[in-house]
Amino acid sequence: MKYFNKATLVFLILFFLINSCRSAGSDNTENITDPPFNAGNASVFFNLTGTEFSESDGNNLQASTGKQLRNPQAAETYYTLINPSTLLAAEVSEESSIPLKTTAGINPVAADPGGALANGKKFRAIAYQASDGSYVGYKDFIVDTPSTSGGLKLTVGTPYNIVVYSYGTNSLPGFVSSESQSFTSATHNYNSITDGFLYWKTQTSFTPNMGDNTLKNIILTHRIAGVTVKVNSGTINNTSYIDNITSATLKNHNRTTIFNIRFGNVVGSRGNPQAVPVIFNPNIQNSATEWISDQLFVNADSGGNKTISFQGDVKIGADTKTIKAENAFIIKPGFRTIYKINLKEVTCGAKINNVFREFACYNQGATKNGKPFIPAKEIHGSKYQWDGTELIQSADWGGNLVLTETPFKTSVTSTAAAMKLPCDEGYRVPTSAEWESLINENTLQGIGTPNNNSIYVFDVGMQILEKGVDNPKVTLMLPHAGYRTIEDYTAVGGGTVKHSQINKRGTTGSYWSSSSNNNYTHINGLYLNYNPSGKPPSFGNISGNLKSNVGTNLRCIKN
Repeated sequence: MKYFNKATLVFLILFFLINSCRSAGSDNTENITDPPFNAGNASVFFNLTGTEFSESDGNNLQASTGKQLRNPQAAETYYTLINPSTLLAAEVSEESSIPLKTTAGINPVAADPGGALANGKKFRAIAYQASDGSYVGYKDFIVDTPSTSGGLKLTVGTPYNIVVYSYGTNSLPGFVSSESQSFTSATHNYNSITDGFLYWKTQTSFTPNMGDNTLKNIILTHRIAGVTVKVNSGTINNTSYIDNITSATLKNHNRTTIFNIRFGNVVGSRGNPQAVPVIFNPNIQNSATEWISDQLFVNADSGGNKTISFQGDVKIGADTKTIKAENAFIIKPGFRTIYKINLKEVTCGAKINNVFREFACYNQGATKNGKPFIPAKEIHGSKYQWDGTELIQSADWGGNLVLTETPFKTSVTSTAAAMKLPCDEGYRVPTSAEWESLINENTLQGIGTPNNNSIYVFDVGMQILEKGVDNPKVTLMLPHAGYRTIEDYTAVGGGTVKHSQINKRGTTGSYWSSSSNNNYTHINGLYLNYNPSGKPPSFGNISGNLKSNVGTNLRCIKN
């Protein structure tokens, strides 16, 4: 009887406590539903079936269809000077630029080795409440490595927005506070010189249940451009086999950027531009004349402009040649692009007395800018007086200059012995007969639009083309850089001040020869005067009126 009374007392106490707890914080206990008996944490896993490159249009992703989604950029040739009259030409073109798709498996296995995330690569899953966007938790996983602590722990019956990202490597950066903000404002700080950034999110909220909580058929999309470079030497000659490519880089990869967690797009600006290494593994090349780089990731958005530069040392036989292609690549986030660089040697020159003669590719004093056949201020070169006195190119870009602020002289000796015009070793100043032969024996073609009303026109010149062949190539270009004379100007306070006056830049070009008339009182020079409206168009002639104190351009011929 005593035992019964004690048991009854315990039951009544428990009953009272249970009813008190159910009604805590509520005036209406009838609206309270007990959670199911088996409620608890769910362990969420992720199965990835592939990775892909895709085109991003704002916040809306267009998944890969295997189609060309934009027109490839036009081929363009960039030149590196090997010697004064020889160029290594690098023709850069897009072999393909499409969002390519590969297959893979993550947790439990990476099934396809063709570009998929391999075993051992890490990825991170982050969960946010679907109701208010608040951060819940995250967990890092490793491909094909079971987690000893289970999956991402979430609550059964609660909807979540889930994001997965990876760098495609064996490591991940530390989780930072910016990722634990609300779903609408959370960001990820990317900081890498070599890695990509792959992203996925649930398209609708995911609600864990009491069964299998594996999210399947996940495809991570690349949000940073993938680039592969092919270098082909077969067009130099039949025995131009590549032995090695070293010190290769792509310049203007941005090491840092910020990705929005909600959409996986870049917010703010990219920063910390650096050169990213381009690796050509000599052990995996299948061709002696075409080498293919490993894929690399370039964090940039060219906006349709060529902003990425390539440079590398290519060993062909006993010679190592440096390739430079400044601002040659267009980079678009989410695209995998294969760039092909065809190499060939180009000799600058023209037919003289029915024989092809080599000329220097640039005016003396010019910047070797990689585009010797297109007129630009950088390749106008210096102006020289007969005795070699030089007004450097950058000073010549200006207008009329006070003579005392230049190295030029009022009087310059005009004898043959006084000529000190500088040419590289093995090159010399052309004779007037050689200039005349150049005009008469070659096809001449003006480039640019002459302008008589401005002395600040730098994009006019004369191109020399092959003659008597189909599809003739440009073999030489002479900019119309004008010339400088010594003139008197009236000073502000009276009297005269001598100036170095720039004449006819953008309409004519003037080039020294080593010949003279009248016993060197005047020099015979090449005088270019491109007049496209003439019938036929006029291009140039030999002038016997060059004075020794005139500032004129210099183009040298090989001995």
